[in-house]
Amino acid sequence: MAAYKNIAGPNGTQDNIGGTTQRVYFAPISAFDSIAAAVDLGSETNMAELSEISTDHTFTGTKGFFKSYCTRDKGNVKGTIVGERDGRGMKFDGMFFVPGSVIATLGGTRKMKNDQFVFLFEQADGTLLQIGTERFPAEVSIEYDTAQNESGVRGTTFKVSGFESGPFIYTGEITLDTTP
Repeated sequence: MAAYKNIAGPNGTQDNIGGTTQRVYFAPISAFDSIAAAVDLGSETNMAELSEISTDHTFTGTKGFFKSYCTRDKGNVKGTIVGERDGRGMKFDGMFFVPGSVIATLGGTRKMKNDQFVFLFEQADGTLLQIGTERFPAEVSIEYDTAQNESGVRGTTFKVSGFESGPFIYTGEITLDTTP
């Protein structure tokens, strides 16, 4: 079991850019052969193991993650401690915006609203924050907006929610779906 360590602040050796990039990856739970997990509390050898998922997620056949575009500055993830004393976890809320009114994207929203997922949000520093696990899959709600002629932008906001014991950074390989 790892011991607590000092927590240092910024020291000029790494960036701490806020926000997400213009890439979000997602896959339905049904596509996975194996969903990797971080180690359990008490079995870690260092603190990083508690938040890192370093083993690759694997998929059945040609399935894999789908990649979605996100308008810059219209994607984010927030994690909040929830639950009562002696039984706390974290609720994660992510969102990303896809501009336009592409009929295939709109059609996909009909399926997504009733499915369970693993999402990987690429943070501005390139790390991948995961929402959704095998035991607590992520769910999606969708808002479509035509906007107005002189303001706003037409498109779909995907709101992703999930629950887990803490935040997870996925450092495994991203296998993309190659289904024809």
